[in-house]
Amino acid sequence: ITITKSEVKKALQELKTKVLIPYKDESIASSLMTDIPEPGQIINTAKDDILGTTTFTLENGAKVTYKKTNYKNDQVLFHAFRFGGTSKYSRENFEATKIAYDIMVDNNYGVGLNGYTKTEMIKILTDKNCSVSPFIDKYNLGFNGGSTTRDLEELFKMVHLYFTTPFKDKKSYQLAFDKYRSLVSTSLNNPDNYFQMELENFLFKGKYKNINSPYINDFEKADYDLAFKKYQESFNSPSNFNFYFVGSIDEVLIQQYIKNYIASIGGKRGNDFYKIENFRPLSGSHKKILFKGSQPNSTVYMKYQGENKYNKKEAIAFKLLGDIISIKLNESLREKEADTYSPSAGGYIQKFPYGWYELNIGFSCNPDKVDKLKAIVEKQISILITNGPSEEVLMKARNILLATYKEQSKLNEYWLKQIVNVDLLKNEPKDIFTFEKRLNEITTKDIQNTAKKYLTNGYILGVLNPEK
Repeated sequence: ITITKSEVKKALQELKTKVLIPYKDESIASSLMTDIPEPGQIINTAKDDILGTTTFTLENGAKVTYKKTNYKNDQVLFHAFRFGGTSKYSRENFEATKIAYDIMVDNNYGVGLNGYTKTEMIKILTDKNCSVSPFIDKYNLGFNGGSTTRDLEELFKMVHLYFTTPFKDKKSYQLAFDKYRSLVSTSLNNPDNYFQMELENFLFKGKYKNINSPYINDFEKADYDLAFKKYQESFNSPSNFNFYFVGSIDEVLIQQYIKNYIASIGGKRGNDFYKIENFRPLSGSHKKILFKGSQPNSTVYMKYQGENKYNKKEAIAFKLLGDIISIKLNESLREKEADTYSPSAGGYIQKFPYGWYELNIGFSCNPDKVDKLKAIVEKQISILITNGPSEEVLMKARNILLATYKEQSKLNEYWLKQIVNVDLLKNEPKDIFTFEKRLNEITTKDIQNTAKKYLTNGYILGVLNPEK
């Protein structure tokens, strides 16, 4: 076919005068949910003057607590939980859902909503700033999320849909499954990953429900159909759930959103519970020496841990003890010996699901320096047990912790955590506001007594050396 010059000119002229209609993907909805459900009812309202919160009890058995703040404009953070989780599962069900749950909560491949895949959801939410992610942990389950003030209603819609119309997307699941398995199969080639996984297995004595790291044989047991069924059973009603919102909140609008999208969901649950096993992780004196990699570097890990009865004064003293050890190790190992990299120490005492203390010390060094530097760490701890810290070091650790507290107490993240823990951990609300006073009351003698109590029962040593 021959095209003449005049025909080309004519075509170009027509193109100049033609009105071009931009391409529009008609399949993309404006929202995940367009129909507003029949509102449910709030049956009780309670205000907490200490926390500055308002709590609504809904007719379906859910509770919603919010705290209005001005720490950050246009930010609302969200969390929800109820007790339950995988602690109740049989071994077979736990192993079948472990990998599947990891994928189902993935932001790119997880559970869809209202007939939309995760990929389609991302397109629909392109011009919105909000997110909601479900989770199922050992002792509880729920959601994490956040949004701008403008997009808070979309967040509520997502919560509603996670209860009412989760979408089972096997195609996306299989794609993520294959990528995840490939990642895990290569991760053990990394010495640090290998060390972490092997040490975790050693600490938990191979008890399947306590090991978080994924292993290749976990993939062989994964059952997406069972996991989705368990998810539906877990999130079949907001009854017994506690919902929390903190941030720049319109108090009139949030009440309406609560009625429309949470109170509107029917269904009542019986008492939800979790199961605490008699099993406890390793404590006392134990050793695990591993060999992986060829780099002339060793990683040393020292862990003091065991069961205890929670005491909130000891919890502060123990945190300070870990920080003091970190200060002393940076002086004695990195600054004076110059034989180590990034020494660190930190400790905590927990009250849920049972009383437990844990102090971790870690550093890396040349393989031939491991015993020498380990002895220096032991000496520093022995000094704290015998003499306690100096007033100067205690003051330094206290000031660091106080500065962190003051900085965090101006964040919505901090207040969300504190409010949640009043219900989750049964914390006293007034303790939030007396932290500085209680911190300043800790003495060098308190630190010494804490060291005597918790650091004289041996420790677990883990060492990763290069392969010989």
